[in-house]
Amino acid sequence: MPTNDHPDFGLYQPEHYGALTYYDDLGNYHEEKVVSEVGDYARMYEAVYESIANHQPKVVQDWETIAQIEILEQAFGKLQ
Repeated sequence: MPTNDHPDFGLYQPEHYGALTYYDDLGNYHEEKVVSEVGDYARMYEAVYESIANHQPKVVQDWETIAQIEILEQAFGKLQ
């Protein structure tokens, strides 16, 4: 199990970066790599625990989760 005191903890390698593709206002096609943010799922799990067990405010609100699901559904629908 990695620990967050390791220098590479939460860092993605360039081959795992996302790709942003789009057409600009002039119709030019662009594709570029997007550097991933440093992540730490342990913090998220801890926050979920605190919300459930200790009635702390949610880090991610319900409406944000629903919006993410809707975005994914729309993107998935365009792939089919």
